[in-house]
Amino acid sequence: MKLKITEDMVQAAIAASTWPQQDIDMRRMLKAAIEAADIHDVLDELVTGMEVSVDVSTDEETAHHRYFGKVDIVQENPASKHGLILLVQNSEPNFK
Repeated sequence: MKLKITEDMVQAAIAASTWPQQDIDMRRMLKAAIEAADIHDVLDELVTGMEVSVDVSTDEETAHHRYFGKVDIVQENPASKHGLILLVQNSEPNFK
């Protein structure tokens, strides 16, 4: 999946930036590089190794039950939001 950067997004970033006016060409090159990047690869790099916590409680008595783990894989999954799913292996519960 490709990340789509619109001209409005670029203009907003330019307006909000503190970069000197002469760096506009650099911004345009950055926009082209971001658009060329595969969002799966970008997210894989950013998210792999991040710690996650999943609430597995079912009622008031188990309200504190969670699983903790690290993201091992960012996998494409057309059925999920944004076409990606984060896989966590070797998770540990905070309960017995």
